[in-house]
Amino acid sequence: MKKRVLALISASVLAASLLAGCATTTTTTTSSTTAAVEEAAEEVAEAAEEEVAEAVEETAEEAVEAVASTGVTIDFMHDWPEYTEEFQKMADDFEAETGIHVEIQIITWDVLTKTLLTDFASGEVPDVACCWSNQMGAFNALGAVYDLADYMDENDGEWRNSLMKAGLDLGSVNGQVFAVPYRTTQTVIAYNKTIFDENGWSAPASLEEFEAMMQEMVDAGYTPLIAPGMPNGFQISAICGTFAEQNLMTDGILKRADYLSGHYTEIGEQWAEAGAKLRDWYDKGYIIADALALEREEATALFYTQKGLMSFVNNNELDPIEKNTAEAGFEVGFFSFPVPEGMENFLYNFGVDAFMVYSGTEHPDEAAAWLKYITSDAVQQEFGNSTKSIMGNVNCVYDDDLQNQLADIFASASSYRINYDYNDGIGTKMGDAVAEFMADPDITPEEFGATIQAIREEALENYEE
Repeated sequence: MKKRVLALISASVLAASLLAGCATTTTTTTSSTTAAVEEAAEEVAEAAEEEVAEAVEETAEEAVEAVASTGVTIDFMHDWPEYTEEFQKMADDFEAETGIHVEIQIITWDVLTKTLLTDFASGEVPDVACCWSNQMGAFNALGAVYDLADYMDENDGEWRNSLMKAGLDLGSVNGQVFAVPYRTTQTVIAYNKTIFDENGWSAPASLEEFEAMMQEMVDAGYTPLIAPGMPNGFQISAICGTFAEQNLMTDGILKRADYLSGHYTEIGEQWAEAGAKLRDWYDKGYIIADALALEREEATALFYTQKGLMSFVNNNELDPIEKNTAEAGFEVGFFSFPVPEGMENFLYNFGVDAFMVYSGTEHPDEAAAWLKYITSDAVQQEFGNSTKSIMGNVNCVYDDDLQNQLADIFASASSYRINYDYNDGIGTKMGDAVAEFMADPDITPEEFGATIQAIREEALENYEE
């Protein structure tokens, strides 16, 4: 192919030189001769263009084959035993397309972090491994993750642009991309759309609208929001954390690099304000009275039996939510916890089931090719439809209308979840502090804020020591 192209190009150059020679030695040239020469030149040029296009395509195919490196095996670990067949099919299809063999290791989610830390210590880590994106700060501090930013930016950022921004941001540290979002997870508010419609209520566009609507619900005799507080404060703690992050956004702290790495600890004032607002919601009856005694299953059951009009749910529970609300005889809808009017929309505690490449891999190109494949439009679309998951790829359009509603919520918001390079059980300790504050009216909001700040400070001090 390349020889043919070179021959055609050479022929074009030779023809041009001959024509130029004729022009210098001949005093007259007939129009018919000129036309014939031009026609011949055009035919040569067209043929050359076709051959060049074929050569470019052939070169691209050769590049794919080069990346495929037939005979290379990459090790891949995921934590979804229930999707064994789906991932095996992906691996088989990928090998047929590229020649890269994918050896699959399966674990369960409850041993994910322990397994990875053990593997890091031994140096025996899969080339590609499942992870949670908010672990990347700590894993990067260990030198265990490979930066995929250069792969993301190839072809004018085609891969990067296909992925949900909030999901990609969560797995990035200081511009380095360490985790590729596979599917997303987020707590949203499920609401009884049937009763909403009967009363002229709709999903609120701002926190102010949300509060005004809940006051109307209380006045009409309804319990607005069911939020379980067990264990460790659970969704009650999440509400308080949401208020705190909104305060931190207002004060220009939420997006700071030192805050997002967990190294900014002067947050007592914002959490004190959040605690005061949470208590105010309780006092006004916006949140179910016995929230601190409720676990998730109990709270969900109360929503299905219409003891409250709204409840916190996880998007991965979509299938049972649809079935149970249908059996209960009402239509369900979803919205994310609203932000104050005029504030950038962002999600609190946004989560991503992701995959990382080990820093010690001998096959980074093949690992990146595999991740591009499993996050491609077609593969993500099929997995999302079959599992009712909200995938990391923004181009997915699902068969289920509620699934599309959830995807729109996630894709239209940012996320500023802290990606600690340490942890020390901060989340559990802060949740317990929220629960204690709400259970003891003698604790002032200022004391509560100081407690939250002290938890962060102590964890950071232990890390630095």
